[in-house]
Amino acid sequence: MNSIQLYTLNNAIYEYEQWYSDAYQTEVAEYNPEGKVVPNSNLKVVSDTDNPAKNNSEIAGIFTMQPNDVAIVKITPVKASLKGQAYFFFNGSGKYTPDISYSYAFNDATTPTKITDVSDPSTITAPSGAKTLQLDQTGYIDPQWTGGDSNVKIDSNGKITGLDNPAEAGKTVTFKVTHGIDSTITHTFNVKIPAKSNPTPTPNNNGASSSNNSTAPANPTNNAWNPTTPPKADGSTGLPNYAAVKGAAVYATKRVYMYRNANFKKSQRIATYPKAKRVNRPMFVVLDYAKSNGGALRYKVRDVNHNSKTDGKIGYITANPKYVVNVYYKTMPKSHKITVINKKGIHTYKHVNLTGRVKTFKKGTHITVKRFVKHNLTTRYQLSNGTYITANKKLVIQGNY
Repeated sequence: MNSIQLYTLNNAIYEYEQWYSDAYQTEVAEYNPEGKVVPNSNLKVVSDTDNPAKNNSEIAGIFTMQPNDVAIVKITPVKASLKGQAYFFFNGSGKYTPDISYSYAFNDATTPTKITDVSDPSTITAPSGAKTLQLDQTGYIDPQWTGGDSNVKIDSNGKITGLDNPAEAGKTVTFKVTHGIDSTITHTFNVKIPAKSNPTPTPNNNGASSSNNSTAPANPTNNAWNPTTPPKADGSTGLPNYAAVKGAAVYATKRVYMYRNANFKKSQRIATYPKAKRVNRPMFVVLDYAKSNGGALRYKVRDVNHNSKTDGKIGYITANPKYVVNVYYKTMPKSHKITVINKKGIHTYKHVNLTGRVKTFKKGTHITVKRFVKHNLTTRYQLSNGTYITANKKLVIQGNY
């Protein structure tokens, strides 16, 4: 048997005899476990052969469906005064198990990120500069998307716009997807929008960092000595050429200490940072400059070692380049070769702000880079295919290793 005859037993629901063709209409479609419609010309609603005027109620082609797919029959009253809908599920194997999963992609990225932890709700943190977010699911039939606010909106396909609205900075906006047939099947997404950038932001992405132990406050009346960028060759700012830019990331190559002020005294130490392997070197963000009484340059920094007890501490570290250097490369390797040293590997991205993930390079991979690109206070390397990777020294090293 390849057809099923449907009968409406409770005529009072429709206020019509079941054979009246204007009482209700019947539709059928094949769905796969991902909740997507599968074209099938053999699966259709046919008229009753004994009474063509009777409302279509015979479903043909049930056994022409793909294995594990399901035929969903929808019965809807035609008259506007009549309310309600009825759904019926049929398939050949007697089982239908939807493949429910969730994923997301920022700024129309071609490769979505799958949500592996499907506990409800899911929390998604938007990267700086994100404008749109595409939420997606599998396994839902006719999913309904809701949520957002007056600035951040979601459409019927799960696409969110308005993440870059200044009024939303620092907020968490909630969205929900609901199964179109079974309203008990839902999932909630909490989207965290980054706060407005402060004057000394942590550099973006793989390898944002900052600096280390530093100094006493600079003379507030000497504006020329307190620049936001490195000095010119004539030294008019009073800073040496090696000085890191305010807001830039630096790390310590040897043991350094963080102090309460620019005049380093053992009694004023806030934290100790032992010498570490390259991939584990302590990082800091440069907030300001200062000099000791003897004229030594210091960095005022914020500790950005997020897995450390010292994370978030602010103080002064040395600016001596023998101890503290920029985290990001500022040159091209002579061989145009770099090696991945991060144990988790690195990703290539479609955009220079490192969004739109394309692929992953494992630790030890040798990569040929085409050119050097600046992005805000960080740097990137561009590959010959146009994608970008980080130039963070904790993640990659110039040359073949």
